[in-house]
Amino acid sequence: MQQNSPAKLFQSALTYYQQRQFAPAAALCNKILQIAPHSADAMHLMALCTAHSEPKQAEQYFERAIQAAQANTTFKKSYANFLLTSQRYTEALALYQPLQALNPADTDISYGIAFVHYQQQRYRAALSLIDKTSVPDTSAAKWLTLKARALIDCGKPDDAVRSLDQALKLTPDNSGLTLTKILALRQLQQPQQALDCFQQLPDSATTRYLAGCLYYDLQQYDVAEQQLLQALALQPDYIDAHAAINKLYWEHSNSTQFLSSFQRALIAIPNSTAVYLSYISHLLMAERLEAAIAVTNQAIQHCGKQHQLLHALGTLHCKQNQIDKAMPLFQQALAQAPNSVRYQLDNANCLLKAQQYHAALPLLQQARQIAPDNQEVWAYLGLCWRLMADPQHNWLNNYSQFISVKKLPTPAGYESFAAFWQELKTAVNALHTTDHQPLDQSVRNGTQTVGFLFNNPAGIVQIYRDLLTEHLQQYLAALPSDPDHPLLRRITSNQRFSGSWSVKLRNDGFHTNHVHPQGWLSICTYLHVPETISATDPQHQGWLKLGETSLQLGEREQIARSICPEEGLCVIFPSYIWHGTVPFNGDDARITLPCDVVPDI
Repeated sequence: MQQNSPAKLFQSALTYYQQRQFAPAAALCNKILQIAPHSADAMHLMALCTAHSEPKQAEQYFERAIQAAQANTTFKKSYANFLLTSQRYTEALALYQPLQALNPADTDISYGIAFVHYQQQRYRAALSLIDKTSVPDTSAAKWLTLKARALIDCGKPDDAVRSLDQALKLTPDNSGLTLTKILALRQLQQPQQALDCFQQLPDSATTRYLAGCLYYDLQQYDVAEQQLLQALALQPDYIDAHAAINKLYWEHSNSTQFLSSFQRALIAIPNSTAVYLSYISHLLMAERLEAAIAVTNQAIQHCGKQHQLLHALGTLHCKQNQIDKAMPLFQQALAQAPNSVRYQLDNANCLLKAQQYHAALPLLQQARQIAPDNQEVWAYLGLCWRLMADPQHNWLNNYSQFISVKKLPTPAGYESFAAFWQELKTAVNALHTTDHQPLDQSVRNGTQTVGFLFNNPAGIVQIYRDLLTEHLQQYLAALPSDPDHPLLRRITSNQRFSGSWSVKLRNDGFHTNHVHPQGWLSICTYLHVPETISATDPQHQGWLKLGETSLQLGEREQIARSICPEEGLCVIFPSYIWHGTVPFNGDDARITLPCDVVPDI
């Protein structure tokens, strides 16, 4: 065999690739393609070598290799894996499914499909596939970790712990399984039991971060801060740790240290786009717009005109109603990432503000094609239809049919609703432990409970959850069917609570107008209503308002429906419907029990 023959070069390139020396492997693949430009094997290996460093180039090589050898399932599987790691889940699934039909025993393909189901929140489908797949011992831990994470996220953390305990008996030193068990125990609101697991883990940024979160749950805030600081010392670009420590500072009014973690990180890694983006996001949430603009311009100088930074700058100008500055930045970002739903929505928002409805509509329709279950997409699409006087607005929102306003009944075992409600008030009040509004939520002048309320072990909370579940089923049973409607087409026999919490608003407190992008149905129950909130108040202080957006459209805004709170009143509405509250005055607190519901598929 000749020294420089394509076959000999390919073997050398493959050896480099297996040794993770991707640059010399790619260089040899280039040589092969100069000699044999139609070599599918060389194209495929080139794609694998450049998958991380040049993803756009890698995608072209994958497609060329598949075109040159259409019967080669290995190439298609590699491309599907590439799409999976690129978080292009729908495209990955479209490749995996026909491959699975051809190779039903290939557990790598089955894992890819299960992982896509998990990432797209089809937890029931993921668990079903995991349970029926015969997994080799060499990859059992990976599958068990995915199963446990699916159980955690679908609201079954206790099942996850049982599954993980069985797995850890077989592989007690598996740190991935132990970390997942810590997440499950935290979801179960058992932080001390979760901390007991750390003795099995080596010290790392991840373990420090998780320990910080658990000490936060235990209200040991000084220890939580130290753990999070150590996580960031080990890994300055640990974005979740930045978010956690600044949440702690914000909620406990530590203005001196708030955002200091980002400043330290940028000294260590001045060209980190991820750190800059998180820093900018926190400044935006804290409504420090001028500082955020300065940091964004600094980021562009250090990191270049990346679409994430251009979009961030556009968002900040949009917040200042500088549409003429925001729109070209959004357009540049969209040109770099044309399938970004976020960018499509924000481009459309600028056009809506500028009364260019016919230009906004195609962007919203494209976003709908990419993310048909994203509630924010439907919220803006409905707004565009209303502003265009399109009757589809009424079809979508139908405020009289889709909004349920009813008082909850007295649960079994209680002599009166008042007795039940007082017990629930006492339990929930004890969970409000912070002294500042959440940084990343719609709450203003109020506090929000930490964690998933319905995982609280208190019996009264579980009685309320069961009562609400029955009430929800009655609401769903009364809805009509429509295979095209974003609410009605997703009705299934099973639903799950994807979020649950409590909000306590103080004097002059309110919720800004918002929607729930990842929801399907949203529910708000009024736990405590101050006497100053009244059905006869012409100013509607403390009332829920539906239909008015966050775009500040002036005379073009519209409150479609207003609801006066009452204790025990439960309001159900589609998550894409805009909603907020009117500020109220008074010394007493307004306490609610909101939650989100999604189909359990």
